[in-house]
Amino acid sequence: MKVIRYKTFSDKGKDRPALSTVNSHRGLGRSLVLGGLFGAGGGLAGKMKADDLDAKGMTDEAIVRRSSKHAAKVGGVTGAVRGAAYGALASGPVAIIPGAVAGGILSGAGAYLGAKKNAQTRIKKRKELMNK
Repeated sequence: MKVIRYKTFSDKGKDRPALSTVNSHRGLGRSLVLGGLFGAGGGLAGKMKADDLDAKGMTDEAIVRRSSKHAAKVGGVTGAVRGAAYGALASGPVAIIPGAVAGGILSGAGAYLGAKKNAQTRIKKRKELMNK
């Protein structure tokens, strides 16, 4: 079965300011509270992914959706590695899998929520700049 993917490009790519010029730290608290340092790292990866997608000319909805998914993947993987390492150090081989699952879920969720809020806030600020 062949899967067809449609690219969603924005038709207003030239007359809007770049998303990388809009500064916002909104969403960092969510990443830190839920995912700790590794969740915040995933949120930062999502923020950088949003900049890349905007440079490619994606729509605002696609930027929010794809950057949060990327942040969740990065935060989940790094959190799972951290959880496995802590589980192995604390309780031996028995706690590796539960530690990895718990760390991956928490860090991934924190990164997802933080990157989503950050992208939404930056897009909202950009729209306000365009309307001035």
